[in-house]
Amino acid sequence: MFVQGRYAAAAEALDDPAVRDLYGEHERLLWLLDRGAIALAEDDTELAIEMLEEAERNIEQRHKLNLGDQALEWLWNDTAAPYIAEPYEDMYVNVLKLLAQLEAGHVQGGATVEARRLAGKANVLRDRFLQYTQRLTNRGGSDYSSALRSTASLSSGGAGSSRAGSVSTTNAEGEFVESPLGTYLTAVAFMFSGEPEMQRVAGKRLLDSIRLQQGLVGIIDAAEFEGLDTLAPAEGNLLVVALSGRAPTKDAESIGPIPVFDWPVYFELPVLKGGSAEVGSARVLVAPAAGGTGNSDSSGAPVATADAVAFELPLVEDMRSVAHENHRRQLPLIYARALLRSSIKAGASFAITRGIRQEGKDGWTAVAAVVAGMAAVALTERADLRAWIYLPGMAHAKLVAIDPGDHLVRVEYLSHGGGLAYATPWQRVTIPEGGLATVVEHYWR
Repeated sequence: MFVQGRYAAAAEALDDPAVRDLYGEHERLLWLLDRGAIALAEDDTELAIEMLEEAERNIEQRHKLNLGDQALEWLWNDTAAPYIAEPYEDMYVNVLKLLAQLEAGHVQGGATVEARRLAGKANVLRDRFLQYTQRLTNRGGSDYSSALRSTASLSSGGAGSSRAGSVSTTNAEGEFVESPLGTYLTAVAFMFSGEPEMQRVAGKRLLDSIRLQQGLVGIIDAAEFEGLDTLAPAEGNLLVVALSGRAPTKDAESIGPIPVFDWPVYFELPVLKGGSAEVGSARVLVAPAAGGTGNSDSSGAPVATADAVAFELPLVEDMRSVAHENHRRQLPLIYARALLRSSIKAGASFAITRGIRQEGKDGWTAVAAVVAGMAAVALTERADLRAWIYLPGMAHAKLVAIDPGDHLVRVEYLSHGGGLAYATPWQRVTIPEGGLATVVEHYWR
């Protein structure tokens, strides 16, 4: 329903108690993320903010797992514990909240609060990553650290071994890619809150991040966003953001056997796959709501019949690319945790087998113990494939300068071949004198 653009039906389904039960207590965060994304797609900004606010609180609480959850996570696998958002999901909670605050017209005290939270999110993500990495090192000890380093050079030609070698040496500093869309919205928020210095910093940061992260955030034309750092409110009073596509989902990739200590270990890694980009470009049409061009159809919905001016909406972020890159940078931590957990399980199996042999029991008993132990490791070591599946995949955006007053606005999504893929209904938008109006549209198919 959601991927077909039937947002109301998707919202109704998610609100069904039976569907909420399917998510389960450990997936409460995912329900909040999905519900918040759908509320934003329905232009229910207040509900979107409410859901995403609760999601952010949930994320912060999940990073303080109780002892019972930690034990389950270590004894079984990551899916045994409540879902903890990945760095890219954590970041996009603030981006979508910032967008919802702007669409709702809550600039000062709303969008500006989210902008400040988002500005510090990269530091939060880095600190969490490094702290958790240190916890793993402390738990595993020097032998584990040595084993972790040694597996970095292993490659038997298989995809699993190759990936095991690549991820274990990546992101030693805990750095993550920031969202250009979030930085763009931050500059806009400070522009209209009367904080030119903060606007200047965000505008410069946007250009720097696009140039330094080109390819990681999509193929973005930095020239489209030059001058944002000094733009006056009257020079861009209509913000249009066109979201489209879907973020990647997760698949499992098997790793092993890897010889660690005196026994081989097996486990799975979650890898991002797919994501969709149904459109090649987007544009907004703006027409005056008076003077004979603002008509209505049979249902009373506004329709512009003439004088519409088109503005191209440049791509500001490929959210799929950012998700892929930030997941790749999180993989060293996922890999290290899985390696340690699998080693603990395999080590326990090895100890049991050695005890059986020392007791002088027959060889078949020892063999059976080995097989049973390795089977237990293989069966319990499963990748955590949970993810925020209703996150958009692409974002086009532009600030347009038009006269204050009433206007009719629609967004057109164009295919990669240049044809019209989808056009939103016309909507009446009022541009306040000296203020900002924000239009957010969505296209998922």
